[in-house]
Amino acid sequence: MNDGSTDKRLVQIAAWAREDPPIKVIHLSRNFGHHIASTVGLDFATGDAVVVVDVDLQQPLPLLHEMICRYCEGYDVAYATGQVRDGESWFQKFSARLFY
Repeated sequence: MNDGSTDKRLVQIAAWAREDPPIKVIHLSRNFGHHIASTVGLDFATGDAVVVVDVDLQQPLPLLHEMICRYCEGYDVAYATGQVRDGESWFQKFSARLFY
């Protein structure tokens, strides 16, 4: 999913999809935001399971394997909380803590 990024992300995603045909590329005309992009991705998903991850990688990629293992064990939902990083404002830290 490319949510209107202006960097080379779309080119990289398209190259990945050429190497792995089950990967689908969705390119939105502009940045519609996390929720709209996630909804569009879910609407186009055709597999048995879906993993939603932000490009800022607050959830480390190795954690995805752990989540998939949980799915294979029979869990319906597995989610990871974002890591609070240095440089985030007090509001970002507060809202992340409140959300999770």
